[in-house]
Formats: sequence, structure tokens, C-alpha cells
Amino acid sequence: MIKINKILSHFNLRLEKISHNPKLMDLLSVIMKDKKIDFVFDVGANIGQFANDLREHGYRGNILSFEPVKKTHDQLVVNSKNDNKWEVFERCALGNQDGEIDINISQYDLSSSILEMTQKHTDAKKNSHYIGKEKTSIFKLDTIINKINSKEKASMLKIDTQGYEWEVLQGTQNNLAIFDLILIEVSFVTLYQNEKLWSDIINHITSFGFELWSLERGFVDPNTKQILQADVVFYRK
Repeated sequence: MIKINKILSHFNLRLEKISHNPKLMDLLSVIMKDKKIDFVFDVGANIGQFANDLREHGYRGNILSFEPVKKTHDQLVVNSKNDNKWEVFERCALGNQDGEIDINISQYDLSSSILEMTQKHTDAKKNSHYIGKEKTSIFKLDTIINKINSKEKASMLKIDTQGYEWEVLQGTQNNLAIFDLILIEVSFVTLYQNEKLWSDIINHITSFGFELWSLERGFVDPNTKQILQADVVFYRK
């Protein structure tokens, strides 16, 4: 298989062993149907990969995406324009304050973050170093939810903000309990300075009446094979 993959890599293809374990999106789509989810807050949308995955798995409800990096936000707007139930919010970060903040731009755009990156991250992802900064607006999700008509819908919150997940949760204190599902990226080691790790985030979310439902491996150190991050699904009881 290794030799075959070397050949296929020239065509951006890869051969993988079929697993009988369901993928995260397969599990998520089942839960979303069960909960009749009709509104998804896509926090840390990048160019819309998660929203596209939702559509490919049959979700036809509303999506509201948030992205703070200008170049990425511009592409996100383009990618969403033919979907009348997919709205892209004005360029902004979400966190525990309303105002302005600087975001660090990574060479590898999926690693851009408000927080400073640690050596652990750059060792595991060689092209992820920061190449600049941008100023962006920042809002608490509470502030946004209070302005839009979404509380009456069955809703899901997805957070993928490169170490800033805790701050997003702190800015959603007044409305966290309205969500039926939460999908959040957690870190097992410190990849960004001052980020909260998995145990703090899990304890916080479960204190609002959620149950940990599913976990899928994410970022892995290619050198040590240590699992650095995972995507965790929480289900409101």
C-alpha cells in the first residue's frame, strides 16, 4: 500500500483501508436528524469546509458562518453565495469581548489564531509559522444571538478557533444551554499559549447539562504519533 500511495500522491490521491467505524460526520448527521437541527453556528469556518460537509451529508437547514481572516473570509463568501440558507457573518472573531483584536496569520491558514503559537505546534506542523497580523472585530456570541432570531430553532454550535475555544464559550455563557448539539475542537497539549485544554472545556460544557457523545482524532504529531487534538460532540440531555 505504501508504494501505491507514493504513486498516487503525484495525483493528489491516496489509498486507505476501509474502516467499519463510522466517521464523525456520519454520526453527526444521524444526531442532527434526531434533534431536528435547523440552525448551525459555524464558528471558525475557514473557507466553508464544515458547511460543505454538512450539505454533502444531507443537512438542508440554516448555517451562519464566522471567519476573522480577511483573505479566507472573502473566499468563504464566494463559496457560500449559491446557497440561500448559508449566511456568512461580517468578518469577525468570536470570543469573550466586544471590540477589536489582532489575529496572527499562519502560513498554513488553518492554524491562524488570536493566541501565540507554541513550539510544540510548529514542530508538529512545519509550515504553520506566523507570517503577519490583522486587526479584526470581535464579538461575544451572546451579543450576536441576542440580535438574531435563532432561539426558537433547534440549533448546533461548532467551534474550531485554534486554541481560542474557551474564550468563545465564555462569550456564550448566557446562551450555551439553548444549543442541542455542540461540536468543538479540544487540545490535549498546549499548542497555543494560554489555551485551555480538553479537561477544562469538557467539564465546562457538561456543567450546562450536555453529555459527551462522540470523539474523533484530529491533529497528530507526524514525528511522535501523539494525538494533539480531537473533535468532540456534546449532546444536550
